[in-house]
Amino acid sequence: GGVSFLFLFFSSELEWHKINNYQWLFVLWLLVFLGMGLSLFFSISLPLSLYSMTRFIFASLVFWFFLLVKKSFISAQQVVKILLLVSLVIILISTSFQLFPNLENLLPE
Repeated sequence: GGVSFLFLFFSSELEWHKINNYQWLFVLWLLVFLGMGLSLFFSISLPLSLYSMTRFIFASLVFWFFLLVKKSFISAQQVVKILLLVSLVIILISTSFQLFPNLENLLPE
């Protein structure tokens, strides 16, 4: 939720006119959300379905933000560096849990 507010805060940095170039992609995203909305009616677990739907909505927000953002606002090199940093941290954490299984005892239950 908090990251979504950041996207809203920086919405002035988006080039909204570029969305006309991606009309088919926009329609596909809408169809995915329509299908997920319909699946809510036939779901056994409504909270679980809502949770998965919010994850898809957040993924689409991230996708559209980086697709429509002005190139002067954030460069491709910055995005690559951030992704590499996040990947490195995840690799270090997962490797440390594999090498030292006792670390899981330090995690909250």
